[in-house]
Amino acid sequence: MPRWARRVAYAVPLVVLPSGIWRLGVLFAADKGAGSIEDWAMNGYVVFLTLVSKVLAFTAVGLVARWGEVFPRWMPGRS
Repeated sequence: MPRWARRVAYAVPLVVLPSGIWRLGVLFAADKGAGSIEDWAMNGYVVFLTLVSKVLAFTAVGLVARWGEVFPRWMPGRS
């Protein structure tokens, strides 16, 4: 694996971090736009979206890490 690919893969979660922090800052905003969505639903959506984006960003690390190159034994269909 080239060194640059490893560096880029480890940088992806760090690049996504500022948008997640900004998105979670919306939870503490006084005026959230007063839309048609309830506050609890909007808060849940914001947290869910932040967690999903961080998990997907972390999958880049799995592409270059040793643990991401091995098909797990517990997965069905492994011979």
